[in-house]
Amino acid sequence: MSDILPSLLVERRTSTEQPKDPAPRDLASQVDDLYDRFGQRKDMGAASQAPNLPHYFLLRTFLGQNDLLVILNTKRCRYQCAFCTLPAKSSKSWIPDAQVTAQFGHVVHELKHALSVIDRVTLSNEGRSSTRRRSGAPRSTRS
Repeated sequence: MSDILPSLLVERRTSTEQPKDPAPRDLASQVDDLYDRFGQRKDMGAASQAPNLPHYFLLRTFLGQNDLLVILNTKRCRYQCAFCTLPAKSSKSWIPDAQVTAQFGHVVHELKHALSVIDRVTLSNEGRSSTRRRSGAPRSTRS
């Protein structure tokens, strides 16, 4: 099976698609690159490129659950904590509700193939987070 996967990846590329790196790369290098750009090592400090895109999102394992962390692009936090960089990258104006909704829609679209494994969602804006358990997800038990 490991011999089949690289050939399938090559076959899926259309004739108009060109790899960014002209040098051939092995599958492990490709996976490492994708993980660096889109996995837990991706840059969390970059500002959103547009009002309809979140600052950051990541599907991660947190406290034993598959947690979707989303940092929404909303109005700048009014606090200027010395340890926090969120206000520096935040919008100086209020982001309309429709664009905040579009930010979450973007995340859902990007993760469409993993939606069935999400146990919880952690939403954050510049300085505040809220975690909600997914409907139908098992309740935690405490002793």
